[in-house]
Amino acid sequence: MSAFVKFFSTLKESRNIVRVLLKLPNHINTQANKFTNDDVKAMRVQFRPASENHVIPNEKIEDFPEQYVCPRINRKMLKDDDFNVGNISDFSNKSVQTFFDKLAIVTRNPPGIPESRTDDLVADLLRIARLNDYPLKIAQQLPCKLHIFNEPYVSAKPEFVVTKKAISMIVVEDKTLQNVDPRFNFGEMQIAAEILSCGDENIRNVKKVTDQVLFAVRFISTYTTFYKAEISAEYWREFANGLPKDNSVIIKRWPAENDDKSGLDLADPDGREAVLTALTKIRQYLLKYCY
Repeated sequence: MSAFVKFFSTLKESRNIVRVLLKLPNHINTQANKFTNDDVKAMRVQFRPASENHVIPNEKIEDFPEQYVCPRINRKMLKDDDFNVGNISDFSNKSVQTFFDKLAIVTRNPPGIPESRTDDLVADLLRIARLNDYPLKIAQQLPCKLHIFNEPYVSAKPEFVVTKKAISMIVVEDKTLQNVDPRFNFGEMQIAAEILSCGDENIRNVKKVTDQVLFAVRFISTYTTFYKAEISAEYWREFANGLPKDNSVIIKRWPAENDDKSGLDLADPDGREAVLTALTKIRQYLLKYCY
């Protein structure tokens, strides 16, 4: 039997153990991208609308990438089929041109646009915000697991994770307008599972149960939403004996509304500035306070 087969056989066995011990009438999904409202409720997790100052840290802005705001470039221009970055003098260098070229493609949202187009745009944006500058690093589709009864149960592979010294700090998930599903709260159920899975991996990496602050960012095409979860050590400890019963988690969302176009719009200069400001403040917070 290959190591690959042995691994999945062991994982399947672990999940069966958890299901027997939980004694629930309905099984909790084992894959983050399959998480439902019922799964999130079972974890005692709730999403709550919040203001900017309750989600984004109040940190001093340093090294702000002003050249990517470009106040003249708006959604109308980006959607124009004749938009050509080579013909616009506002762009200060080729990196800025590349970003806006990718942004124009995602903004136009042509039929059948692959999610990889959004991936490319988001990857650039995270680097523009210097979230890949040491000690911060971007990991793509980093495998994470949430353990229940000390057995691996929920598997997650966030599109991007920003780490600091092997500790996950920011979970990033992106969708196209075509593949986001309102039945799963526009991807929020998956985000909840990914936050918990990354947080559990943090505990195993530092070998210590502690309070954690984790951020998440959701991109639906050009529309961007930020999340913040403050998770107590007491909540994490409950997973050793099953599902949490006494402690819960609130995931705060900004902007407050939740639909496919409720986020800050990268195609709009005010939206770009707000997103870059938020990412910059989160970066400063991570560098200053976390591990």
